[in-house]
Amino acid sequence: MTHGRRAGGGVGEMRDEKDSSPSGKNIASSDEQAVLDFFLGLFITQLGFSEEEDPPRSEIRCLDPEASGTDHTYELRVQEKKFKTRRMALGSLGENSGSKSKCYKVTYDDILVVKIPPTPLVDFDEYVHCIHAERRIADRLMPDIECIAPSISALLRKIPRFAGASKYSPEVIEKRLTAMLKKSPWLQEYLKMGDAFVFFMNLSRHSFLGHVVSKIHNIPARIHEEIFSQFDILWNLMAFEGVYGTEHSAIFFNINEIYTDYEEKVNALIRESGGNMSAYIYKRKEWFLLYLSEKKINTLEGNLPRSFYKRLQDLFHTISREKSAEIGEYRFMIREYVQDKMFKQNKIRFKQMVVEILELLYWLRKKGVAVRDLKPDNIFVVGDAFLQYSGDFSLGLIDFETAVIYDVGKNGKIKQPLMAGTPSYATPSHMVTNRLLAETLKDLPRVLTLQDWHAAMAMIYHVITGERLFERSRRWVSETWRRVRNAHAKKTSPAEAFKQVSRIFWQSAASEFKEKVDARKPTLKAIEIALTGKIREMLMEEVFREKKNIEEKIRRLIAGQDLFKSPKSHEDLIRSTGRTIQRCRRNWENGVDVPDAPSQIRSGIIDLLKKLEALKAESEHRSGIIRLLEKEMPIITACDLLIFMFNVVVHSMYREEWGRLYDGRSQSGGEPGRRHAEAESEETLSYEGTVSHEETLSYEKTLSYDNTIGPEETI
Repeated sequence: MTHGRRAGGGVGEMRDEKDSSPSGKNIASSDEQAVLDFFLGLFITQLGFSEEEDPPRSEIRCLDPEASGTDHTYELRVQEKKFKTRRMALGSLGENSGSKSKCYKVTYDDILVVKIPPTPLVDFDEYVHCIHAERRIADRLMPDIECIAPSISALLRKIPRFAGASKYSPEVIEKRLTAMLKKSPWLQEYLKMGDAFVFFMNLSRHSFLGHVVSKIHNIPARIHEEIFSQFDILWNLMAFEGVYGTEHSAIFFNINEIYTDYEEKVNALIRESGGNMSAYIYKRKEWFLLYLSEKKINTLEGNLPRSFYKRLQDLFHTISREKSAEIGEYRFMIREYVQDKMFKQNKIRFKQMVVEILELLYWLRKKGVAVRDLKPDNIFVVGDAFLQYSGDFSLGLIDFETAVIYDVGKNGKIKQPLMAGTPSYATPSHMVTNRLLAETLKDLPRVLTLQDWHAAMAMIYHVITGERLFERSRRWVSETWRRVRNAHAKKTSPAEAFKQVSRIFWQSAASEFKEKVDARKPTLKAIEIALTGKIREMLMEEVFREKKNIEEKIRRLIAGQDLFKSPKSHEDLIRSTGRTIQRCRRNWENGVDVPDAPSQIRSGIIDLLKKLEALKAESEHRSGIIRLLEKEMPIITACDLLIFMFNVVVHSMYREEWGRLYDGRSQSGGEPGRRHAEAESEETLSYEGTVSHEETLSYEKTLSYDNTIGPEETI
């Protein structure tokens, strides 16, 4: 394609004349194409072409159009007397979330993040203001969290005319370049794509956490590596059994038989195509192993005609059709082996990554900052980018577009952040105003804090399993803004619309959370996290807050009922364990050792005890966590950590008066509590109608309501 640069000397606007992919396949989206064109223009500028010259002939070629995923490698080609070339890589970051900027990772000498605002930004002063706003957040978090914010120098230092600025400190460089661009507005074109400014962040040699996690969980690539690392194992029974176990010997014989038949047929194909049989002894095995690992065969190598490869593919299609069960069994065995091997190899990394994510939460809380768009593609690895050694890395933050400082003092006002988020890591609260959050959820700073907790919880699950935690629920995040905006047209209030969509979201999220945590429970239980002092402090603060809130609910429930009226009954109900309440509730349901009572009163007692039992279970669960955190070296499994974090978030993001959520939430949360409760001493229920810690088991009967069980008693 031929490109033209701006008359003003910028590297922004380019024109495409033909497809950038040598295969003719259109790889890049319109925004990605704009980024590619921008860096082609930068390359032209670096080669020394002046803005006054006619633009040279140039083109962009995608070198890996068939590569999976969003990342691709491109070759930039500019013709002087002959073509000069260089390579760059481009990939999108994160999910599109409507009102938020689109981000791309560009490898061009080093790694840059390019951020394109959703609304074109054409005023330079506003552009600089946005950069300073993100820089203020970053400065507040550093040095405890390493941060990268947008800067003018991230891009301009690549342009020869600005090379002299590199001798100054980063702060001085920014000030000098900003002043220069204000004085000479035509220089601002270097920071534009088309007519609008874009933001640049220099990631240097850091790697995104998302990239590291994706690489760890790239099961297809690992399966391919496993199959080819054991190149001759399919023809050696002892070696096969030594790696995969004697219980899989039948798979060995099945695959061996399939290969023998394949070998005979592929030899016939080679002969018919005029190939030298001895030259393809190694290739026969390689083709078969590529087929087993579901990889494409390179049809351009060797001297065989294209018709051979077409017939080879037909042969593999026939094998898949006729031997699907045997091939499927082999692939399933390899996948399970690889997953187990991968988990054991990365277990220490998973633990350290979880610790670092929790440490991020601690410092964000300490600094009074909510990022509100935490996700693997906004977090980079500082230090050991490959996470080879525990403790040799930490996590840093990039992109503070949605961030807000909420620790503003008693008289300060929390600034309205951008109402946006990445759906897989966000909640409905991300999509509404501060005013609406304060009206519906009351404690605005806490809601902002727990938006990051929700994202961290989803990241922890993703780090360990490679899967999304809220795959189904995320669509309701994007739906929130539409429903709130259209509330008046639907003859309801924005607050009511927010409550409705929150209920739908959390209903779905609670169900999905329980389903996915239960499905991966063995894996999550196997990750035991040693809590640092900072994490312990943060969790302890939360669990005490949770326990206090639950105990207050218990007191309100007991004070608001009129079945048990005496102060002693109230006190005994408060002091009793969930197990005690459970036994009493079952007695009333079964009519065992309980006084006669009208059905209305009986139903009322059972309903009260059910509610009380659930609250007691939650309280005891929190007591169990407190005891855990009070240990000298507390260790918590990833499973219990996720359950605790989810309950903390839900209890603050959803109010009970909006309606009851999925029961699975409280059941999941109650498991650790039930375990701890079993170790506590037994309590008894006295016949006289009170819960007593002193009564012996022989007198345990029931809870009456102050011995006033006559039909005339009012309820």
